Amino acid sequence: MLRLKENSGIASALNAGIELARTKPVEYIITVDQDSLLTAEYVRRLVDAADSAAAAGITPGLVSPARIHGNPVKTAGSKSGVPLGREPIQSGLLIPVSTLDTIGNFWDGLFIDLVDTEYYFRALDAGLPTVLADAEFDHSLGTLVDANIWGKDINFQDRALKVRIAASWRYYYIFRNRILVGRRYIKVHPGWVAGGLFLDLRHLLFVTVLAPGRAARLKSAFKGTIDGIRGRSGRAHTS
Repeated sequence: MLRLKENSGIASALNAGIELARTKPVEYIITVDQDSLLTAEYVRRLVDAADSAAAAGITPGLVSPARIHGNPVKTAGSKSGVPLGREPIQSGLLIPVSTLDTIGNFWDGLFIDLVDTEYYFRALDAGLPTVLADAEFDHSLGTLVDANIWGKDINFQDRALKVRIAASWRYYYIFRNRILVGRRYIKVHPGWVAGGLFLDLRHLLFVTVLAPGRAARLKSAFKGTIDGIRGRSGRAHTS
């Protein structure tokens, strides 16, 4: 077990774990968050998908499950009969060591948020697509809270309307890293950069209208935007 001396972010933690794992001969690394639950056959299914892709002439950069908590992940068509995916989430991700050798470790300056997305595009641009496996696992994505406007709960079809939010401090990294990663990939993937920014802004508008904690969330997003424009990375600056 490896325990870091300080919180240096998910990317740094992943990199430290990867380096420790690679002190022994390994072919694959799998990354898992503390709030994820894998099935007994999960890892075997991802390895089998990697092997099947290689047999079809496709070198997988990453291997992702096709479903998370019952929901299908984003797809990117197929090649030679091999199903391909778009930006995977970091948890439950199988990374061939050959991918690490080719494109390096995670961008630790991002700290948290878009760490997996940036790695996906780096692999993709190196000709290493994400392969989808016929597998699924459970994972928590954000927190559901009751929608509320001016102190009044909102109901929809006789039920309390729920809104999925992240912790207020996360919006700093969401918006800062959207700018940092966007700068890196806008020339090659301008559609993704524009689309991602639009979705983040739409989400922020939605939760500002419907979810409590508006002031803290907006302040965090604003500070992240300013730091992103300034090119700041790493852990959030306190001044």
